[in-house]
Amino acid sequence: MARSTLTDDRSVTGETSLLAQAARQRARPSPRSPDPAVAAHDLDPHQVQQLIDLIVEPLRNGETFSAGYDRKERALGERFARLTVLEAWVLHRRLTCAAVGDPLAAAFGRLVAERRARLMVFLADARRRAARAG
Repeated sequence: MARSTLTDDRSVTGETSLLAQAARQRARPSPRSPDPAVAAHDLDPHQVQQLIDLIVEPLRNGETFSAGYDRKERALGERFARLTVLEAWVLHRRLTCAAVGDPLAAAFGRLVAERRARLMVFLADARRRAARAG
């Protein structure tokens, strides 16, 4: 005699339930796992490390918090402006859907929400800037 439990996906007759089949077909990676499209076009590790270093760089002697973080935001904006449209898209996606343990996303998350928002809008606008430039 066949046993039926809540964890068993087979009915009493031994057939796989339609619900269990559908659940297996819909299985997707978790939202925090790297997107395959992003992983195929990831940024150069050297670029990533430069961005991290820029964010975690200590404030200069005598520099106020406001002036120091304004400087960091401008420097990040300048780096973002040099990215290709694809690189900007990849970075935007990486920061939006941050994987657990991503050092760049963790460093970026240390910035104040308003600065992060402005930089994210700048990254998202890369395609329009490229179209206007040429």
